[in-house]
Amino acid sequence: MSNDQSCEQQRSKPTLHRLISRLPIRLQMTCIIITLFLPLLLLSTHHYIAEIDRVTAEIDRSAQHAALDVATNLEGLINETVGILKTLANHPAVISQDKSASHRLFDGLLPHYPQRLNIIASNMAGENVGSAIQQLSLNDGSVSGEEWFELAIRGEEEVIGTLYTCSLFRRPALMIAQPVYSAQDQVIGVLSIPLDLQQISQSLVSCLPEQGRCDIVVVDARGTVIIDTSAGSLIGKQLKDTPLAPFRLTQARGSVTGQGSDGITRLVGTAAIGDSGWRVLVSIPSHVIDAHVSNTRSALLINLFACLAALALAILLGRSITGRIGSLVQGLKEIEQGNLAYRLRRSGNGEIDTIATTFNAMASRLQEGEQTIQRMKSDLELRVAERTAQLASTNHELESFSYSVSHDLRAPIRHIDAYARIILEEHNERLDPDAAIYMQRIRRSAGKMTGLIEALLSMAGLARLDIFRELIDLSDMAREIAGELQNSAPERHVDFIISDGMTVYADVRLIRIVMENLMGNAWKYSSKKERAVIEVGSAEQDGKTCFYVRDNGAGFDMAYANKLFAAFQRLHTERDFEGIGIGLATVQRVIHRHMGRVWAEAAPGVGATFWFTLN
Repeated sequence: MSNDQSCEQQRSKPTLHRLISRLPIRLQMTCIIITLFLPLLLLSTHHYIAEIDRVTAEIDRSAQHAALDVATNLEGLINETVGILKTLANHPAVISQDKSASHRLFDGLLPHYPQRLNIIASNMAGENVGSAIQQLSLNDGSVSGEEWFELAIRGEEEVIGTLYTCSLFRRPALMIAQPVYSAQDQVIGVLSIPLDLQQISQSLVSCLPEQGRCDIVVVDARGTVIIDTSAGSLIGKQLKDTPLAPFRLTQARGSVTGQGSDGITRLVGTAAIGDSGWRVLVSIPSHVIDAHVSNTRSALLINLFACLAALALAILLGRSITGRIGSLVQGLKEIEQGNLAYRLRRSGNGEIDTIATTFNAMASRLQEGEQTIQRMKSDLELRVAERTAQLASTNHELESFSYSVSHDLRAPIRHIDAYARIILEEHNERLDPDAAIYMQRIRRSAGKMTGLIEALLSMAGLARLDIFRELIDLSDMAREIAGELQNSAPERHVDFIISDGMTVYADVRLIRIVMENLMGNAWKYSSKKERAVIEVGSAEQDGKTCFYVRDNGAGFDMAYANKLFAAFQRLHTERDFEGIGIGLATVQRVIHRHMGRVWAEAAPGVGATFWFTLN
């Protein structure tokens, strides 16, 4: 752009502004109204024509979307039910076919899953071995011979039965079943959940775009109507024997015009329910479409006239309202920036002044609340600091006491051992055989006591060690410990399986203690296996990396797992496996100091797996 053109524009702007400012105010308002009205009139006319087409198309899409939503809800309900069955099929109470335990489990779960009538466990003979409901008519009947049951016991997953009437609740239902496998992957029973089609029907109606004026018809893979929200008499009939027979059901989704179950001409949307072979038909009557179009036409005309009236009024009130709203906005900004002492001025008794009054009251309450919070915060910080200091002092005293007692016990124990040794060495010929045996037992007990004291001192010392974190190659550390174990007993045949690339950010000394204890336990408790296998690896669980040490050794009963990590608690006798029971307690203390978690999984005679995480 040239300099001459720029100068011309600068001169024209003030000239146009002066021309407009000389006009009477009414003429200025008239110009504003005309300037706004003409585009608004043209846009409204265009919008009216386009809106009629849009409403018609929207009704069509609404039927399709409603059918798809219903199909999605039903598919989600089926998938959720299948997920419940698969989860419960792995529960020990279900696998063991413990009727009482299964009842308690199912009875606690059923209220959390509406639209399900019951949760039932059956054995291979079809006999009930667990139910959420204890009525005899449902609890003692056999389901042997039912098609869904026969499919499930043959190992077929996610079996969906056919429509039937539940004798207990006297309402239509549909059974979904899942086989139950033993630990050897053999089918030992069937777990099933009957869906409450009546409750499902009521739930589906509530989410329709035209409640009370739309029908839902659901047809299963065999062409049987299982849900009909308009005429319940169609339930159980074949689709070909109903007024819905003319509809084309071959397409995956879409819409078609025809007669609904009440004989009224309707726009029908259809959608498939996953891969089940089921279909959903959602129909909207034609008079609903006509009403929407009529309402749209009336609404557009009313809006047009309302806009014209509001436009004139808005011009008159705009400047006044804008200025006062600006004050409100400024007040909100002040509050947002933390100035709770800011207050708005009132200039009358209108709504904006009422808002200003409410704003001032709100600001006062916020200011009072802030002051209260600050006082409570100060009091809480003081109390937390006092309690923290008390806990720290108590912990220090306990650790010091434990360390002192353990340290002071070592000297007497050494003296007992020394005197017993002197008696055996220097006065052995004057001792009878029983006395010599007793003296040897005294020495062994003193040695065991010394080991316990040393373990206590070692564990107490862990609490005083500072943690220095660094990147550790856990795989290399595991291989090094495995080599040391193998060298300690070359005659043993042990296969070590150690994953590559395991790294942690932790204290190398403390993590070495963890790995030596866990791998040492795996080495010890697999010593009676002809071919022992010790595995060290990692896995992702709930978004966290979990490390594990697994063996195929003696294992233990999980009922006693709560004793594992307590000091001097052992699940095996010292005659079977030597030890003092301090290793896992030390492991837990180290893991807790790293803000992690340690737990175990095992079975007697199968082996054990110890998991741990580090934060």
